[in-house]
Amino acid sequence: MESIATKKPSECSESELEDFASLILAGGEVTEHGLKARIKKAEALIFLIQDNCLKGIAAVKNPEENYKNGVFQKARATVQGSVFPFELGWVFVLPSSRGVGFSHKLVKAALTATCGQGIFATSRSDNAAMHKVLKAHGFSCHGEAYVSSRGKHKLVLFVSNAAQRGAPADVPKAAGH
Repeated sequence: MESIATKKPSECSESELEDFASLILAGGEVTEHGLKARIKKAEALIFLIQDNCLKGIAAVKNPEENYKNGVFQKARATVQGSVFPFELGWVFVLPSSRGVGFSHKLVKAALTATCGQGIFATSRSDNAAMHKVLKAHGFSCHGEAYVSSRGKHKLVLFVSNAAQRGAPADVPKAAGH
């Protein structure tokens, strides 16, 4: 049996918050320093459970303005980050549970939690599977890929699709994506 739970961090037990943090760290893309505080600041945490086991997570994050502005500047975005109050992040599915559509279910639940407000996401430029999921849910690439502060890999900025997500209609799609 499979279920998805969307909760505010304040509604989560300490055990749920610890499990959420463990899966974020298992993804290898986030530093542990300050993670618990960032989790508690999120708008919504999404848990995908199958057969009483946590199989995947995602979050609707409330990004700091400085961080958000930095992402949009590094990507050379032609739209202001202020149009997108939320960030989709920490989407992670256990490797043993991949390939069955869990990422799609997590992203859909996260988008529902935004109540139609603008949202952005970043993804490694070599993560074609995540790019496909984001595009399937109305996101489009925006700006240029940029070097991550966490290594030599590049990140791609995705923004919500204006027609489907309620963002202003003047959000242009990036050429070549």
